[in-house]
Amino acid sequence: MGTTSNIFLEKVKFLIDLKKIDYVVVNHAEPDHSGALPQIMAEIPEVPVIVSPKGVESVKRH
Repeated sequence: MGTTSNIFLEKVKFLIDLKKIDYVVVNHAEPDHSGALPQIMAEIPEVPVIVSPKGVESVKRH
């Protein structure tokens, strides 16, 4: 069994082809909400990440 982030990523891939994602939107970042962000961005590094002003600092920590 994989990590929670890997399981999440596999579920996203089951639902949608990652190449169809135009943007990743982040309102805030906490490990239980956005812990898979590094794995997702490793898969689709060219996709822009849209971050709320409040979320910028927490996203940088990921």
